[in-house]
Amino acid sequence: MNTQISWVMITRYLAGESTLDEKEIIESWSASDHENREKLESLKDIWEESGKRGKEHDAYSALHRVNRKINFSEKVITRRVGKSKLHVSDYWSSVMLLRIAASIAFILMIAATALYISGVFNNKPDKSYWNEAITRPGQRLTITLNDGTTITLNAESKLKYPKSFHEDARVIYLEGEAYFKVAHVPNKPFIVRTGKLTTIDLGTVFNIKAYPDENNFSVSLVRGKVSVSQSHSNKAEDAVILKPGEQYSYNKTTGTGKVKPFDYLQAAGWKDNILVFKSDRLSDILVNLERAYGIKFELDAKDFASFSVTANFNKTSLPTILDALKKLTGLKYKIKKAAGIITKVIYFNNRKPIIK
Repeated sequence: MNTQISWVMITRYLAGESTLDEKEIIESWSASDHENREKLESLKDIWEESGKRGKEHDAYSALHRVNRKINFSEKVITRRVGKSKLHVSDYWSSVMLLRIAASIAFILMIAATALYISGVFNNKPDKSYWNEAITRPGQRLTITLNDGTTITLNAESKLKYPKSFHEDARVIYLEGEAYFKVAHVPNKPFIVRTGKLTTIDLGTVFNIKAYPDENNFSVSLVRGKVSVSQSHSNKAEDAVILKPGEQYSYNKTTGTGKVKPFDYLQAAGWKDNILVFKSDRLSDILVNLERAYGIKFELDAKDFASFSVTANFNKTSLPTILDALKKLTGLKYKIKKAAGIITKVIYFNNRKPIIK
C-alpha cells in the first residue's frame, strides 16, 4: 500500500469523515489497480456489515462489554425491560452508539492491520515489521525462521520475511533462488511470493529459482506437496499441484508454465557446492558461475553463447572449472586480478564454434 495511506485514514474514509486530500489519496490508490479496488470494496463490506450488528436488541450487551474493558461504571446505564425489548435512556443511547461505533472501528483497524502485515495490500511490506536478507555474488546464507523452517539463500538473492508470522498464514517474499525445508504447522500454509508466481505448501522440501533478470522461473519439489499458481490468479482451479520429483517451469515472456521431471543435483546441488549442467547454454553457465564464485565472466566470442555444455562440478575449484570449460568449448580464457584476487574471466576465440 502507498505509504501515504494509514489505517486511521482508511477508517475515516469508511466513516465518511475524510478530508478532501485523504479522500483523493485513497480513491487514487483504489483507481490505480483492480486488486486495490477489490480490497477497498471488501473493507467497505466489513464496515457495513459491522454497522448492521449494532441493532437495538444487541446494544446493551455490546455497551456492557466495551464499558467493562475501559472500567466504566455499570451505574451509568439505565436498563428497563419492556415487553420483549431492552431500552436504554436517550442520553446513554447516544453514548452507547458512539462507543459501539468506536469499537467497530477499532476492530476494523486491527483486521486491516493484520491484512497489511500479511502482505495482502502490498508486495513491498512494511520494513519495520519485516526482516530482509540479501546475498552477494559468491555468497550463500542459511536462515532459520521462528517456526522452524530453514531457508538456504543462493547468491544474488533477496528474502523478506516477518519477525513473527501472522496467525493464519506464513508469507515470505523471494527474489533469486532458495532451498526450503518448511516446518509443518497445521492450518497455517507457508506461502512464497516470487514475482509472477505464488507457491503454497504445508510442510515440504523444495527449491525455487526466480531471478528477476531471468526469463524462466522454476519450482522443484523434493518432498511433500506444493501448489503453484500465477500471482494474479486467486482461483483454486488455476493452481498446479506438484508431486515429489516434479518441477514447474514458468516462462515470463509467454506467461505459460509446464510440469516436468527434474534432476535434484541440477536444481538444488548449488547449496552443497555441486553444479550440474545438462546441455545448458554456455552463456547461462557463465551466469551461474558468476553467482557461485562471486567474479565476473565475459564471453568475448558472442557466437558461442548458445554452445551446449554438459558438465558436473562437485565442490570443484575455480581453476579446474575454467580449464574444463576451455576443453569442452575449445575457447581460450584470460584472467584479470585486483590485489592478487581474480575479479574477471574472459573467454575468447577467433574460430567459428562447433555447434553440438
